[in-house]
Amino acid sequence: YEIGVRLVGSEMCIETDLQRIELQKQAPKVAYYEDVLTSKSTYNANQIAKELGMSAVTLNKRLHELKVQYKQGGQWLLYHHHQDKGYTKTVTHTYTDSQGETRTSSSTVWTEKGREFIHSIIQ
Repeated sequence: YEIGVRLVGSEMCIETDLQRIELQKQAPKVAYYEDVLTSKSTYNANQIAKELGMSAVTLNKRLHELKVQYKQGGQWLLYHHHQDKGYTKTVTHTYTDSQGETRTSSSTVWTEKGREFIHSIIQ
């Protein structure tokens, strides 16, 4: 392999072909992270479940068995060890009940990062 040497200030920098090749190999992953994992898009459990060939009920059950999430007050929430990783967001919806009162309902949706996490643990 060819080794390039150049002086920068008072320090010598060595850049090898191997380093350049590794950076080129990592470039698509970096682009994926920048473009996709930081996107504002979210997915409900049904959308991700269909990608995995199962129902949302089955997916939620599997994620519960894997200690990813638990159900509280009708909403799926992440266990503490997954909570601050940016996998989910809570979305609040308003609706009108049968008495004409405005109510709210919250649901958990998955981020692109969460979707990738689910795909990595459920094959």
